[in-house]
Amino acid sequence: MSFINEVKSELAGAESEKDCCALSELSAILRSAGSIVLRRAEAETADTGVGAEIAGESPYACDKAEKIIGRYFGGTCKRTVKNRGGRMVYTAALPECEAGRILAECGILGRGDYGLLTLQTGIDGYVVMEPCCGAAYVRGALLAAGYISVPGDESVTPAAPAASGYQMEFVLSDEAHASAVCRLLARAGIPSKTTERAGRSVVYLKSAQAISDALAFAGAPSAVCRLNGIIATRDMRNALVRQSNCIRANIDKSVAAAVGQAERIKAYLSVNPPESLPLRLREAAFLRAENPELSIAELAGAADFPITKSGLVHRLRKLDEIITDDKCRMTNIDY
Repeated sequence: MSFINEVKSELAGAESEKDCCALSELSAILRSAGSIVLRRAEAETADTGVGAEIAGESPYACDKAEKIIGRYFGGTCKRTVKNRGGRMVYTAALPECEAGRILAECGILGRGDYGLLTLQTGIDGYVVMEPCCGAAYVRGALLAAGYISVPGDESVTPAAPAASGYQMEFVLSDEAHASAVCRLLARAGIPSKTTERAGRSVVYLKSAQAISDALAFAGAPSAVCRLNGIIATRDMRNALVRQSNCIRANIDKSVAAAVGQAERIKAYLSVNPPESLPLRLREAAFLRAENPELSIAELAGAADFPITKSGLVHRLRKLDEIITDDKCRMTNIDY
């Protein structure tokens, strides 16, 4: 199961302890994944009927909405599953006799001038008045329109393609709702931003810490634990890679320095007799010239004369000084 499905499965199983929180969560689900249909009444004197349904590519939002509606409003939702272009779409139609009241109490429909039904924008302040209700609203929005990408997650959804880093998104229908969700997260100290994509408004979080905080705020402790495990594993792997790269770079640098030193010694000996060097330096010169690929420690171990690593370093440094002085002397000769 993908990480986002694990998150939604956990959130779908979480129970809202307060009635106000259940209403907030249902409001978020309806506003994020719901569609409203106005039906003309059969009798001329009757009010226009209102219908609504929730649709999504996973059943979790429909399951949670049906549970809340059955508990607080009565009636059952009409559930369907359809295959649309190779993707399964789960729907839950609200009970016809209760749809208008549910939408009104969720702060989605209101009455305007002349008693006409109006669609409310943003989030009704009454629905998220308390901090617990704000958390419930984020939980509902995440269930209905949330997507999370974490490194190593193999799932790819059309709304949220796989990314190399951490990202949480709420893909919403309008800018007013997206801005309201962004403010709701900010009220909990969680930074987020909004953008437009393919005609949809998207609230996104790109920090692993912000995503962890949002999951904790929404009430998904198991998902927080798994995400923190992913973060810790990835950080450890990256640290090991950096350490390995550093070691490799140091080895390459040491090898390049050793090869360069051997070449300088060979060039010196090609124009100067070996006897011009003291015996100890001559031994070190031949040892390095014949073993350009060895490190200092390996070179000291391969010597056929007694020498320590520090002693060999001292001799090779002295050789470099002699070679440098000789090169400077040859350069300054007036031809």
